[in-house]
Amino acid sequence: MNPEPTISTNHLAALFGVQRGTIQKWIDKGLPIALRATQGDHAGHQFNLSACVEWFFRVNFERLELDRARARLANEQADKTRMENDVRSQDLAEIAVIEGVLAEIVGHARRKLLALPRKIAPALEGLAAREREAVLDDRIRGALEELSAYRPRRAPTSERRRAP
Repeated sequence: MNPEPTISTNHLAALFGVQRGTIQKWIDKGLPIALRATQGDHAGHQFNLSACVEWFFRVNFERLELDRARARLANEQADKTRMENDVRSQDLAEIAVIEGVLAEIVGHARRKLLALPRKIAPALEGLAAREREAVLDDRIRGALEELSAYRPRRAPTSERRRAP
């Protein structure tokens, strides 16, 4: 089985995006060297890339996890701020507010529709079938038109979220 090829200090530094001096500091912290250069010639070391990558992640795992957690937190905070701004600009409303407005609209529609028979019945007395149909059609369309123009008393924003 052939040994894994090695790379130079300069190549390793370029791959990690660091200076050669950083590689020397990493060597002092335990970065594995595949082939040591002569005494004092640190630039001549040869490295096994996979061993170096494994060492880097093992040594830096906690810092990398912390960086990842910080990035997630920053994203969550940005999302929260964006949603709060959307609520303030009325591009987004809280579910409880929407539920309240919808309940008011549905309640109004229900009352309006349930009142139709009481209002229409007297007008239908003594009419022929076609005339009754025309009266019903006219009253139902009028009620639906009135419902479509209905505006709830509350705007779909949350007063609780507004800062004083």
